Amino acid sequence: MITWAKQQSIKPIAANSQKRFTQIEKEVCDYEISNLIGQKLYSQVEENPGNYKDLLEGCTFEYCGETTSHKGLEYVIAYLVFAAYSLENNLQDTYTGMVQKQRPDSETAPVGLVKNLAQRNREIAYNYFEATKKYIEITFDCEQRTEKTKYRLIGIKKTEK
Repeated sequence: MITWAKQQSIKPIAANSQKRFTQIEKEVCDYEISNLIGQKLYSQVEENPGNYKDLLEGCTFEYCGETTSHKGLEYVIAYLVFAAYSLENNLQDTYTGMVQKQRPDSETAPVGLVKNLAQRNREIAYNYFEATKKYIEITFDCEQRTEKTKYRLIGIKKTEK
């Protein structure tokens, strides 16, 4: 839903990470954005993004008698991608398992610091989404939107006979 260039203009990630960006952006959109806006609207936007320019890029609109604006889903996606990227950035999948990069001239950031960075960027994304959500509510009818469904995973207990 967003391009590499758009990501770099909103919330840049390392220039050599374009390949990782593609995978992370797809995961963020398929999971988080589809949950936020509803699967039906998400599918429509994914199929015909040109028809949803104001939703993706932001616009000014009337809400409760006042003129307001939103930045669009591109900002939400960019910050969610950055959050996911920051958590995965230091890990590499190898044939021997997951490894962490080590460089003699630098030190790996503590896990807590990385988690805080990711959480902060998620909060920014959800803040942008609040204004976008208002736009969605007044622009798209309930048939185009679907409510976010909450699933609960239930564990299986071992029982003795």
